[in-house]
Amino acid sequence: MPGWALAEITNVLLQWTIDSLITEIDAEEILLQLPRFVSIVETPPHVARRAIHFARLMGGRSVYDYLFAALAESLDCELWTADESFSRRVGAVLPHVHSLHEI
Repeated sequence: MPGWALAEITNVLLQWTIDSLITEIDAEEILLQLPRFVSIVETPPHVARRAIHFARLMGGRSVYDYLFAALAESLDCELWTADESFSRRVGAVLPHVHSLHEI
């Protein structure tokens, strides 16, 4: 996942602690375990350019989701997302993008 995505995940964990869905200790454990499930890499400029291309091609107004898709493409791997509407929207053009709902 792109390095900046760690800030997004950390923010979600903060919100969950504020909403008493998890404890701060739970949030820390999730962050400690995260590298077991995903690799965190920096987003090179060519990936950012590809993300803009994808967003423009598919009418996106924000590049965030497309950065994940472009990074997965550049790493020659699949992207599994919980965002079902995103995977439906791009699946025909980006066959490496899948919804977790397919599982």
